[in-house]
Amino acid sequence: MMNKKWIVIVSFAVVIGVGILFFVNREPTPFLTMEEVTEILNRQDINSPVKVLDIIDLEKSYRFVPFITESGQRGISYWAFNHFEWKLVAYEWDDDVRVWKLRPNDPSSYYFVWHFEAQDEVTQMNIHLLQNRSYRVSGDISIYTPSIQLHKNVSLMNKTYGVMPLPEEWYKIITAISSIQEDTVFDFMSNPQSTYYFGRQTLDEQGLDANLKRNERSASQSGHWVEEPDYQMDYVISIYEEQLERP
Repeated sequence: MMNKKWIVIVSFAVVIGVGILFFVNREPTPFLTMEEVTEILNRQDINSPVKVLDIIDLEKSYRFVPFITESGQRGISYWAFNHFEWKLVAYEWDDDVRVWKLRPNDPSSYYFVWHFEAQDEVTQMNIHLLQNRSYRVSGDISIYTPSIQLHKNVSLMNKTYGVMPLPEEWYKIITAISSIQEDTVFDFMSNPQSTYYFGRQTLDEQGLDANLKRNERSASQSGHWVEEPDYQMDYVISIYEEQLERP
């Protein structure tokens, strides 16, 4: 009798476990059509009808969708497969580059996203991974933080919107930095915030700094969260040539 009871309990546990694995590991359904995305965006607090420009895959459960309104505002929207359906996570307006951190503690899941206004003088962009050089002393402990200055060039000639995954070399460096910061000695002497940061530099055809004039209508808008975020969006600061170290 006892054996039968245990068989029932174990069988029930197996069924529950299989069910949980099915739902947790469930593959996303095909993404929405352009028409469905447009309809959802037009239901938001947007003052002008929307035209979707593109649907860009990040990972299997995430999409980046740039759009423009009939009044000329450029927008970006973030989508995720969550609770068994595709949902609009957030949308916003701006000329700045963002870092969409799909999993904040996993740098390999970081993506740069942007949507600029077309401008003749701006034809390319450098996205930078930066860390300022510093030297700290506390008692008998000395810690030197080296300078980091890496960049990737992005053309803005054909499309003023786009996505770039964090380069493999960069996320290995960030992972190493994070590991060092978790060390108790280092943590004792440092701020809780990361020492690295991201920057962007807009350039003309000759590779010289070109000012990206921000559209005042877009700059006055803010981001709108539609779903409670499990993700993180960070700004990328504007930098200029004189701020960089050159040999």
